[in-house]
Amino acid sequence: MMDKVKIAVVQIQNAVSSEYDFFTDITDLQEDDLVVISTSAGWRLGIVKMLKRRSSKATRWVVCKVDTQEFLLKQAMRDKQKEIISAMERRRKEIESIEVYERLAGVDPTMADLLRQLREATAIDVSKQKIALEELHEVKEEPEKPRRPQWDDNEQ
Repeated sequence: MMDKVKIAVVQIQNAVSSEYDFFTDITDLQEDDLVVISTSAGWRLGIVKMLKRRSSKATRWVVCKVDTQEFLLKQAMRDKQKEIISAMERRRKEIESIEVYERLAGVDPTMADLLRQLREATAIDVSKQKIALEELHEVKEEPEKPRRPQWDDNEQ
């Protein structure tokens, strides 16, 4: 078992000295990994700065590697959920406003005229956007060259 043991040079969070040596048998440990280490003050967090074969200074062990990838994925999911809920809330308010305007237009001729004007202005804006998109597509005469795939660093 001792042949699989390495030394992790770890920078401990908020430590007086900059780096300490720790034994480790974690096979996939790499530089910049976040680790929990056993110190005289209890368990602490640190960052692996280097891995080496031997050290006369190491007396304690790396407890475990912290899996930050799973946390980052969960955080991205939570952020996406917040974004979707926010968009849904905005859309709900828009729909409620339209429903209120339509009810008011049913009992008030001025509101009915204003709602008609709003719909016409919106239709004009949408038509202008469609025309601009069609013109943009007509300008593109050359077929688009295939691009190399872009890999997301998180997909490895």
